[in-house]
This record gives sequence, C-alpha cells and structure tokens, in this order.
Amino acid sequence: MHFQRSKENVSCKLEDDTVVLDPKTGAYFRLNSVGARIWTLIDQPADLSTIVETLQGEYEITRDRCEHESLAFLEMLKEKGLLASDASST
Repeated sequence: MHFQRSKENVSCKLEDDTVVLDPKTGAYFRLNSVGARIWTLIDQPADLSTIVETLQGEYEITRDRCEHESLAFLEMLKEKGLLASDASST
C-alpha cells in the first residue's frame, strides 16, 4: 500500500503551511505544518509505516495516534482527489 500525491496538483510553501491547488476543480487546500510534511513525504510513493516512522522521529506522538491521524489525513487527500489515481489507502 503506497500513497503518492497527484502530479497534476500545484503546491507552494506559505510560511509553515503548504497550499495545494487542484487545477481540475480550481479548489485549493491549506495544509498545516504536519499535513505539509506528509505532503512532502508522498512526493514519491510511500507506505503508511514509512510515513508514521518519519513523523514519529520528528514529533512527539504515539505510534497508534500517528498512524490513525496520518491515515485519516491520507483518506481526506484521496477523497479530495489529491492522490495519484493508482495510490492505495487500504
């Protein structure tokens, strides 16, 4: 199971946050610093375990909570169409 952001989207750093534009819909999304970090990690295909391990090395968070919140965030990205179409989230 790998997650990768869609290459069709445009993103830019804005202070600690990242703004993502979906050019197909014109919708934009503002990601906080943790969301922005995950967005960076999924520039290339990454599995949930790798994402969680990286975040745990950078933030004080339990593995269970990190996994739960990361998966919820990735599911939101999928629902908004921001993940590559062949990215898996199960």
